[in-house]
Amino acid sequence: MDMETLDNNVLSSCFNEVIALRQTIDIIRGTSLTVNIAVTSADGVPYELTSSDRLRFCVKRDLDDDECVIEKELTSAQYNDGVYMLHLSPNDTETLDVGRYYYDCGLQLDGEYYMIIEKSHFNIMANVSSRNV
Repeated sequence: MDMETLDNNVLSSCFNEVIALRQTIDIIRGTSLTVNIAVTSADGVPYELTSSDRLRFCVKRDLDDDECVIEKELTSAQYNDGVYMLHLSPNDTETLDVGRYYYDCGLQLDGEYYMIIEKSHFNIMANVSSRNV
């Protein structure tokens, strides 16, 4: 599957069929970005997390790294109109080097783990102006 740049699109996956998408996320260092992640059942119905379910989002500099440089956990509280809203704030990226990173997103439920977004590029780009102007 070809990598596609995220352009305010909804990232989605059908976890019962273990179909995981690849999507590139581009963000300017030190800025905010909201990524909408849609999770659907095999029949295309949006899946709403239960109280014990978690969507896990992890960004790493290198694939072999043990630690995530950005790590988010989404719950039913971030669910709105069929999608989960992953919010990246300026402090998530402001201390990171400009360059290519890698991320994925998985769904943990009932002791099972489903890859929702498989290993994809997460590009941190340089900013031209400062938000402290």
